[in-house]
Amino acid sequence: MSFTIDNPVNYFPQVSKFGAVGGGSLYIGVVDGDPANVPADRIQVYKARQNDTDLAISQPISLSPGGVPMHNGAAITIKNTGVEFSMQVIDSQGQQVFYSPKSGEIAAAILALQAQIAGLDFIAPVETFAALATTPAPVSGMIVYTKQHTSGGVGGGYFQDTAGTITNNGGTLINNTATAGRHWKAINYANITPEMFGCIGDGSTNDAANFQLALTAAAGKTLVCRSGATYKSNSGLTIPANTAVSAWGAKFDFSNSHITGFTMGAGSWLVGSTEIKGAGNSSYNALGIGVNCTGTNNSPSAPTFVDGPVILHNTFRGWGAYGVKLVYCNKSHVDFNNFYNIGYTAIGGQSQNEATAIGNYIEDVSPGSGGDCYGIEFGRLNGTSETADPRSYRCKINGNTITGVICAAANNGHALDTHGGVEIEFLGNTITNCEGGIFITSSSVVSTETLGPKRCIAANNTINCSLRNNYAIIVRGAISGGSVIDYADANEVSGNTIYGGGVSGSNTTGAIMLEGTKNTNLGVGTITESSPFGVCLNGDNLNFNISGGTIEDCYDGSVVIAGGIGVRGNNNTGYIGGISFRYETAGLGTYVMVNSIVVSSGLTGIDIDLGRCSFSGIDATHLTFSDGVGINSESLYGHSKTENFTLTSGNSSTVKSVSFAKRFPSVPKVSLTNSGAISPGGKTMSLRTSNITATGFDIIAYPYDLSTWSATAAADINWRATT
Repeated sequence: MSFTIDNPVNYFPQVSKFGAVGGGSLYIGVVDGDPANVPADRIQVYKARQNDTDLAISQPISLSPGGVPMHNGAAITIKNTGVEFSMQVIDSQGQQVFYSPKSGEIAAAILALQAQIAGLDFIAPVETFAALATTPAPVSGMIVYTKQHTSGGVGGGYFQDTAGTITNNGGTLINNTATAGRHWKAINYANITPEMFGCIGDGSTNDAANFQLALTAAAGKTLVCRSGATYKSNSGLTIPANTAVSAWGAKFDFSNSHITGFTMGAGSWLVGSTEIKGAGNSSYNALGIGVNCTGTNNSPSAPTFVDGPVILHNTFRGWGAYGVKLVYCNKSHVDFNNFYNIGYTAIGGQSQNEATAIGNYIEDVSPGSGGDCYGIEFGRLNGTSETADPRSYRCKINGNTITGVICAAANNGHALDTHGGVEIEFLGNTITNCEGGIFITSSSVVSTETLGPKRCIAANNTINCSLRNNYAIIVRGAISGGSVIDYADANEVSGNTIYGGGVSGSNTTGAIMLEGTKNTNLGVGTITESSPFGVCLNGDNLNFNISGGTIEDCYDGSVVIAGGIGVRGNNNTGYIGGISFRYETAGLGTYVMVNSIVVSSGLTGIDIDLGRCSFSGIDATHLTFSDGVGINSESLYGHSKTENFTLTSGNSSTVKSVSFAKRFPSVPKVSLTNSGAISPGGKTMSLRTSNITATGFDIIAYPYDLSTWSATAAADINWRATT
C-alpha cells in the first residue's frame, strides 16, 4: 500500500500571511525526522499517475504560489511506499512554517491552520457520526473532525457546519440535532467510500444497509472501496445508473444465501474486486446471480434496452446460477474477469447488441439446469416472438479460457454458445475439459426452433474435447419435424485446432458437425483423434466449401466407417478439397481412420464436388474413399504417367502391369491414349485396361495388323488414373 501525502488537504497554509505558503518547499521524511536539514532523514516519494506506475521524484518538492505541491510545472498527488512519515514545509525565505513528526497528525493540523486563516473555528474531534449529529455549532462554518463512522476506526473525516436542514444520507450529510436549521457536510475527501457510511469491511459484519447508502450517495460518481476489505452483505446491492464501483483489492461476500449480489443500473461499472462470493454451486439455484443487468420486457412489443454495464477485472466465485446475467442491453462489456464454481452460466447474455466477453478465465461450470450449462452464451430468451425477445447482434467472444463446463446429467455443457445470434465472433479462445466446445445453433420461439444463426465466425480457437461426448464445434439451423425452418446462413469456421470431440459410438457426430446450413465456409484447421468423424455432414447443408487443413486419426470402438469426413444425411451440396487425411496411430480404437471420406448409400440430394486431397498412411484398410451414391470424385486424387510398351511380332495381344506410386483411396478410373504409331513398322493398335485395383492395373494392347514384322516394335502409352 502507499500513503497519499497531500490528501485530504487542498493546500499548505501560512497563518502569518493569512494565506498559502507560496514558493516554498515541502520535505517528507522518517517519523520524528528533520528531512529539510538532514538529507538522510528523507524518504523516497512518488508522483501518482493515473493508469500507470507511480513516478519516483526527488526532494525538495516545490510549492506553487497557492501552496500546492508541483512537479515539472503541474500540480501533483504525492505518495510514499507505505510507511509513516514526517513532514516539513519551508517558506520562500527558508523559514520553517509547518512541521509534523508523524503522518497521522498532519491532516488535522493543516486543516486547523486552514480554518484559522479562514476565520473559522476548528474544535476538538468527536468519536462517531452519532456524536457529530448532537455536536452544537456555535460558529457558522466551523469544522469538526470525526474519528470514525461507528466503530472499527474507519470512515471518519472532516465536516463543516452548513446552513439548512437536509435528509441524512448516513455518510456525507448529517443533520445537526443540536443546532436548529444546520447540518454537517463532509469536506476535504477525495472519493466517496463505503466506510464513510458505516461499512466495516471485516468479513463478518453485515455491511449491506450501509453499503447501499454509500452506493446511493455515489450515484453518478465513483464509490472507492478499501483495498483489503471484505464487505459482507446478506442482501443484494443496487449500483445506480452511470455509477462506478472501484473495488481494487476489495472482496464482497454474499454467501449467506442465494441472492443477486449486484443489480447494475444502465451504464454502471464494477471494477477490480478480488472476490465476489456467492452461496456456492453444489446444486443449481436460480436465485444465485453474481451480477444482473436487465432492461424492460414489453412483450408482445419490443423490449426497452439499457446501456450495458462494464464489468472488468473481477473474480466471481460460487454462484448457484449465473456469474453475470445480462438481458436487453446495448454494449455490455464483461472483460478480463475470473469465474470459478458457477452453477449454470458464467456469462449469460440475452438480446445483447455489440457486447464483449474478452479475456475472461472460466473454471468449473456445473451441475447445470435442464440438461445444459454454459461458459459464455449470447443468444435470446425463448419468448413469444423475435420482436419481444430479439436476437443478439455483433457480439465478440474472444480470447477467453474455459475449462470444466460439465453438465453430467446430459453431457451438454457448452464452453461457448450462441442461440440464433447474428454476427457473433468466437476468436482465439482456449477450451479444455468441456463436454462441448463452440455451439452456433438455433433459437426457439416458445418451444419450436425458429431462428437460425447468421454470419457468425469461429476461428483460431484451440479446443480440447477429450471427453468425446459432444461436438467441438457445431453449426446448426432451426429444424422442426425434420424440415429446415431457418438455415444457419453464411457462417464461417476456420483455422481451429481441435483434439477429440464427437460422441463415441454415434455415427452422426464428429468434431465439427453441420446440419441445416447454407453458404458455410469451413476451413478444417487441425482435427485429431475425434470420434467417429473429423467433420460430419448431417442433412440439409447447401453450398458449403470445406477445404484446407488436416484430419488425423479419427476413431471409434463401434462405428465401422470412422474416418475423416462423413456425409450422413440427404441434401448435401458443395465442395470438399485441399485436405490432408492422415492415419498415424494404430490401436486408438477398433476402427481408426477407416475412411478418408465416406458418403452413405441411399442418400438423395447429394451434389458434392471433390478437389485434390492428400493421404498419409493409406493402405488396404485405412483412408478409403467410400462413395455410396456416385459423386464427382475425379479430382480427389489422381496420377498419370507414360509407359513404354513393347510388342512382339506375330502376337495377338500384349499385357503390361502398372503399379501406382501411391495407393488410391478407392478403385480409380483409368484412361489410356496411344502417343503414336508402333515403331518401327507404322503399325497401330487398340488399348484397354484390366484388373484395376487401388494399387495398379493392367494394360492390354491389340495390334490391328497381325502379320509378322521384321523386328520387335515399341510404343508410348499415356495413362491417367483418377478416383
